[in-house]
Amino acid sequence: MNRYLAPKFRLIKLILKSKLLFNKPIKKKYLIIDSRNKNLLFRYINKNDSNILYTRGESINLYVLFYSLFSFGFKDVHFSYIKSFIKLSKPKYCITLNHPKVYFYKIKNIYKKITTIAFQNGHTFIFKSKFIANLKEEKKKNKLSADYIFTINKFFTENLFKKYIKGKYFEVGSFKNNFY
Repeated sequence: MNRYLAPKFRLIKLILKSKLLFNKPIKKKYLIIDSRNKNLLFRYINKNDSNILYTRGESINLYVLFYSLFSFGFKDVHFSYIKSFIKLSKPKYCITLNHPKVYFYKIKNIYKKITTIAFQNGHTFIFKSKFIANLKEEKKKNKLSADYIFTINKFFTENLFKKYIKGKYFEVGSFKNNFY
């Protein structure tokens, strides 16, 4: 299969296996990017004030997908979908509990008025990981940043995040384990 058709077939396959939504996203104060550990956030923010952007194919909003394809074409459909969802839902805050998703750190460059918040969700191997490789590669092309980054400890702040991502850092321990 050629390079031109492969992304389109992957997109069709994803659409066929996902729950389909058809309405324009409702404007809400918070946008949780990636549903991983979302219930932990709901201890601090109102669930009714939050949209969840599913990034693993759990569901696809066709309104957003078509808006994205018409606005950005088929180039980097995943990130274009995320940008479109943000534009259409107009959140004040974008939050993720899945720190290895490098695309999250590109959002601030596009939507300067949105407050971006990332929580480190677990350990990352400093010396050899896909996350580090992606950070190094992406930093060559884009400025990576988030307003607030909550890390497990100073070691990760200094040896991982600060090397690649601009932001204000807080060492809070494991966000997930702080509830037990």
